[in-house]
Amino acid sequence: MRTKKYYLLKRNNPQILEAYLCEFEHSLRSKIEKRVKSTDALLLIEKTQNKDNSESYTNIWTIGEGCFILFEKYTKKRLTFDYTGLITVMHLKGNTLTWEQYDKNGCKF
Repeated sequence: MRTKKYYLLKRNNPQILEAYLCEFEHSLRSKIEKRVKSTDALLLIEKTQNKDNSESYTNIWTIGEGCFILFEKYTKKRLTFDYTGLITVMHLKGNTLTWEQYDKNGCKF
């Protein structure tokens, strides 16, 4: 079954992190908990969309603010919904788009 991955970028805080960690099975959750850092400013949450349109959370990383090297390493320029600012923007293939621009493009990723 073909899957598509996309990402959510959010500010890191204990409540948001705990809410996402609850979505993982115990073995994967403990691996993620060992590597995430509460001192990093951002959470990068990976979601997978299956061909049948079901979705699941598949990974979480923490990254420092302005650490674009790690951001690009994890996302591989795939679609990322950025919820860290005043408005939601999308990062896709090296471009930053507003919701209107993304919608006009047919919401393809």
